[in-house]
Amino acid sequence: MSTITAREMMNIRNIVAYNSSGEEDNKQEINHILINGNHFSFGSSGSSSGSSNEDDENDDENQEEEKEEEKEEEEEYDQQQEQPSQEVYNDVISFRSLQHFTNLNHTPFANKIDLAADYQDSSIILSSDDTFGPATNLIKTVATELDTNAQPNEEDEFIDGWLVRRHENLSFATIKFGAPGIIRGIDIDLTGYTQCAPLRGSVHGYMRGRGNSWAPLIDNVSLIPNSRNFFEIRNNKERHSHVHITVSPGGGVTRLRCYGDVANSNPLNHMEVNLASTKLGAEIVKKPVGIVRGEFPNLIISRRESNQDGWIRPRSFFQSDFTIIKLAGEGIIDRIVVDTMHFIGNAPLSVSLEGCCIAEQGGTEDPDPLRSAHWVNLIAENEQTNDITPNNSNVLPCIYSGPITHIRFRPIPDGGVQQIMVKGNFYNANTELPQQPKFEPPKKRKLSDENEYICNDENRRKSTRTRRPVLRFQ
Repeated sequence: MSTITAREMMNIRNIVAYNSSGEEDNKQEINHILINGNHFSFGSSGSSSGSSNEDDENDDENQEEEKEEEKEEEEEYDQQQEQPSQEVYNDVISFRSLQHFTNLNHTPFANKIDLAADYQDSSIILSSDDTFGPATNLIKTVATELDTNAQPNEEDEFIDGWLVRRHENLSFATIKFGAPGIIRGIDIDLTGYTQCAPLRGSVHGYMRGRGNSWAPLIDNVSLIPNSRNFFEIRNNKERHSHVHITVSPGGGVTRLRCYGDVANSNPLNHMEVNLASTKLGAEIVKKPVGIVRGEFPNLIISRRESNQDGWIRPRSFFQSDFTIIKLAGEGIIDRIVVDTMHFIGNAPLSVSLEGCCIAEQGGTEDPDPLRSAHWVNLIAENEQTNDITPNNSNVLPCIYSGPITHIRFRPIPDGGVQQIMVKGNFYNANTELPQQPKFEPPKKRKLSDENEYICNDENRRKSTRTRRPVLRFQ
């Protein structure tokens, strides 16, 4: 595990203390909370019922006095709400519980990258306990489906998740992102845990732009056992590098997914990179229905040694089904690598690769820009050059020299591909390449009168030594 600084450890202890203190007070279910950095208090509004007893129904004066008191209390309450707090953030973060969603494809963040996944080089830097399951299972991505059947003993070894020892009031773990990003959705997966499932949970994010502080993303929410608990994060513009999960009472959590956008500022404008890398911010925005292993973006994950990655296109698909990949940024493509490693008998015969450039608009945006985009062919149409070799890394040169933001891929006629890499450079029209200084030969120095007199052949002193012929063989 990676090291953690003393300041981060102090902040984590404060989060644990905050969650443990509010565990008994906040028992009601919260579906939507505005996060403003303050301690949450759920008190009464201070307004009375205004109804009198049966004996005082005819007393109009008492009713008028009560109404006046209610108005005064409401005015005071409104004035208190209008006064801004010193700790309120400018951009208020909110979350919404998606209790009726059981599939990731139905959520608004289905096409986002899991920032906490192991394929992003994320790691666990702190965990409260790992007795019955290591915390590294929280960020693991596997192609096999999890077992949802109830088990008589959920502490057995075959349970795939993070499970702490018994009689713990709460358990916590801290994850460091491999690539920092903006979180759009969170999934606290409790699949497989019914008896050991926690009842409530919280997730905090570490923000370096806010004075190195932790801010709650979801706070003290109720969790449903043996199911996936989705939460949509709204109005989040912060760049998070760590997340800290706390569940109470201490139990089992199968996975923690933090879906979002990689905060990529394109620092390598003129260096060759993989524009289709998830670590730089590439996403799969459209995929055919029924793709095998399609839950994760295996098509653009850099895990060539694993035989559980890659996408397999079944034989029953139509020829018009494409997979559209949004590149990490607008770039100039040099070549495209179609890797068919581990696909020996089910690799495609050839591929179709097209690209388009969709410029970001600051005003009104097109609701479906991919449909109206102009797609161009990126590789040669010669069948011999596009032949795909099984279990091999196939390099296809790009014949288009313009900027590209999206590519769409289709295996012909079908088959499986391990990974697609798009090699090229980020394109930025406002940035010019640094020009190297021109080489100029050194200028000749002007000779003085004395040096010019000495350098003259007529004024040189001749040697008095007689020259003798040198024989080659002596």
